[in-house]
Amino acid sequence: MNMGEVIQVLTAIASIPHTSLPVTPAIAISALTLYVQQAGPRKIHYFDVFHVATARAHELPIITSDTYINDQQKTLGVTALDLRKI
Repeated sequence: MNMGEVIQVLTAIASIPHTSLPVTPAIAISALTLYVQQAGPRKIHYFDVFHVATARAHELPIITSDTYINDQQKTLGVTALDLRKI
């Protein structure tokens, strides 16, 4: 993506009312542990485990089109909503 597109995406995200959630050391540890347990990049992406760990820590659902997260939501300990079905 070029910088203009990045700015457009960030502007669109900023226009949606939301509260950003911090990545605490506990969430980071949970994410990295989950990454190791789930066998790494062939199943779940490094960045996605941070989303999953944050959702778990705050007991929030995660909206994603990621097939692995949607299929493994019980194993991952989250409620996942398939973006493709919304």
